Amino acid sequence: MRLPCPEKSFYKNEFLAKLDAILERLPFENRSVFVLAEFEGLTYAEIAEIEEISIGTVKSRLSRTKEKLRSVFKEYKD
Repeated sequence: MRLPCPEKSFYKNEFLAKLDAILERLPFENRSVFVLAEFEGLTYAEIAEIEEISIGTVKSRLSRTKEKLRSVFKEYKD
């Protein structure tokens, strides 16, 4: 069994804390779509039905949210 490197654990925890903080600051509509897609693994159609929005709106909210996250997390890129 391999133990996690303390430095990796630190950065992973820091990353997750930052992700949580950023998600909390997003508009509820964008956060909801992101969580349903990325954490729950739902399809665009399923999210559209749950949120009562079009698939196009799901895609645009998800795209805007991912772009925001990419810009914030550039520093974590390998």
